[in-house]
Amino acid sequence: MNFRNWSLVIGTTLLASGCSQTANTAVTPHLKVRAEDPIQLSPEEIQRLGIVTNSAQLKTIPENLETAGVVKGDTTMTMPVLSLVPGRAEEVDVQIGDQVQTGQKLATVRSDEVAQIESELLQKLLDLESDEMQLKVKLTLAQKIYNRKQLLLQEKIASQADVEGAESDLQEAEAALKSSEIKRRGYIETAKQRLKLFGVLPSAVDKIAKTKTIDHLFQVRAPRSGMITERDIDPGEAVENTKSMFTISDLHNVWVVAQVFERNLEQVKVGTPAEVSIQGAPNTKFYGQINFIDSHVDPETRTVSVRATITNSSLKLKPDMFAKLNLTIGKISGLFVPEQAVQKLGESEIVYIKIAPNTFREQKVTLGARFNGNAQVLQGLKQGDEVVTNGSVRLLGKVVQRINS
Repeated sequence: MNFRNWSLVIGTTLLASGCSQTANTAVTPHLKVRAEDPIQLSPEEIQRLGIVTNSAQLKTIPENLETAGVVKGDTTMTMPVLSLVPGRAEEVDVQIGDQVQTGQKLATVRSDEVAQIESELLQKLLDLESDEMQLKVKLTLAQKIYNRKQLLLQEKIASQADVEGAESDLQEAEAALKSSEIKRRGYIETAKQRLKLFGVLPSAVDKIAKTKTIDHLFQVRAPRSGMITERDIDPGEAVENTKSMFTISDLHNVWVVAQVFERNLEQVKVGTPAEVSIQGAPNTKFYGQINFIDSHVDPETRTVSVRATITNSSLKLKPDMFAKLNLTIGKISGLFVPEQAVQKLGESEIVYIKIAPNTFREQKVTLGARFNGNAQVLQGLKQGDEVVTNGSVRLLGKVVQRINS
């Protein structure tokens, strides 16, 4: 075979070889991993991802109506604190948010009216004290005369009439001193009653009687226990007896005021159970019930104001806080899974179901009501399906990682 023939054979062979390579590449394309493909994990991976499954179950749960509301103090448990006389604030002892007890001092006020009553008492006591000193001298003298007349009677120098006269003088002196003491107690008691009207404690009057001094001051005290929710006085400001200095509210029960659309009004009644949550304590629930439904519809928003009384034993609910109000308006029966099993993927909601030991598959679902950690499944699952509850987020990440690899 000559050189030309060998070249033809080699060229034909190389061409055939090249065509064979192209053909092989075309019939074995790269297989892409899809999200809906089953994903198999080792027992070690399942443990590391913290995967736990639970079965979809038929349940009956409360049907809820959710709306936004505002926390308000219960006006039946709220009391203004006023000064009963005008004056000027010397001290203010409490701030908004402070818890106070009945009788606790809130402020000290200097008052001319109180000072006048105290001054009158002090003057009467001083005058009475001067009179009592003279009466005591007379009593001492009458006692000495009586004793001397008794001795003279024994020695037959004085007559019985002299003794009886001395005894009468002694009794008169004792009665005068006793009358003065009664008058003293009367002055003090009268002052206590007058000053009590202004909130002055009896002990303050006793102090005046003992020390013979006045300070023109009286203390404004809490008429009930609760929280200071308003403070309208500062040291140095004038105090008016018609203006509230503080507002005290017992916040162990509060109101939550919310708006309900008129289309939902038929489902809401006085006594409807209510659950409240706030951003400041998202894991804490507060419970109560509707106690008032307004009779008027707002013409602009087409809503009706409703009010719920909520138990607030922890005092975490504060006036003017925003709150979420859930009203239980009925019951829903259906297929439910724990809400944490559901993941958002684009516009779809998915769960991962266990289809074999250590093997899971993505399943799109259509959801209905959600309540208290439960999600109603309208389509996509059947009773008894094992769904991933704990670890579903990490499993989703694992799937995305495989797709992108």
